[in-house]
Parts: sequence; C-alpha cells; structure tokens
Amino acid sequence: PSANALLYGSLPAATPQYSANPMQIIVYIAGVIWCVGIGLLLVYSLASLILLHIRLRKAVRLETGVYQSETVCSPFVLGLLHPRIYLPYGLDEKTLGYVLAHERYHIRHFDHLVKLFAFILLCLHWFNPLCWLAFILMSRDMEMRCDEWVLDSQGSACKAYTTALLSFASNRI
Repeated sequence: PSANALLYGSLPAATPQYSANPMQIIVYIAGVIWCVGIGLLLVYSLASLILLHIRLRKAVRLETGVYQSETVCSPFVLGLLHPRIYLPYGLDEKTLGYVLAHERYHIRHFDHLVKLFAFILLCLHWFNPLCWLAFILMSRDMEMRCDEWVLDSQGSACKAYTTALLSFASNRI
C-alpha cells in the first residue's frame, strides 16, 4: 500500500461535527433548526386542536352535522371525513340561513381538506415568509369566495349578510 492509502485509512470518517468544511456544519445546524421548527409547529397545532375539542365537548346538536356552542365566537367547519359546522348561540333565523349556506359551501368544495394540505406544506416551509403570506391569502380568498356565493345565491341578502359578517368580525354575536 502507498503512503497516502495508509495515511487516509487511519483518519476517522468525516462527520459534520468534526469536519474541516464549515458548510457541512452550517447545513447540519440548518437541518436541525428546520426539523425543530416543524416539530414545534406540529406540537402547537395538535395542542390547539385538542384544546378546541375539549371546548366543543358541550356543543349541542342543532341538526345533522351542525352544532352550537357557547365557546364559539364565529362559525367554522371542523373535521376531515365527516366535517361538522360549529356555530355560536344567538343567531336569528335569517342569519343562521346565510351562515349555514356559507359553511356548507366550504364543505361542498372541500376547503377543509385543501386548508389541511396547505397547512402541511406550510409546516414543511415554515421558514419561508412567502409561504405564510400564501397561506393567509388563500384562507382569505376561500372566505371571500363563500361570501360572494352567498350574496349571489341569496339575492337580497346583501345588507343582512354583511351585517352578520361585521358582527362576527367584531365578536358581537
């Protein structure tokens, strides 16, 4: 064997911790930070979901797939395979019709699944501010699409529906 083979054979294998190449160390640290960020975001989301389920335990069934709860400030859809609509108490009959139309439109277009998929992508790319912006804008677009559909399909609902939206936005209902 040559002198070089003996020399290189006796050296330990290069690892990120002991490498002379600083880029290996930077990539290793960045990978650890990326994985920790994903883990923290998933743990926070799972904890929030568990707390939400605990808050919704006492929800009362209004009709099939529709529940009312005193802990809900604004309507939303929750669930993957069998999504449920959760509503706050105190909605008058007219507002209830608009809100149910809005939330059922979300379900009909699988917005709850699209948003979950987008959130998984956001978890993977949590470090990218453009992904956060895209997620926020996608959520707003979904809401505006449903609002526009309700306004188009209900005819003269404009004033009553926009009043209900403002009430939800200010948490007065």
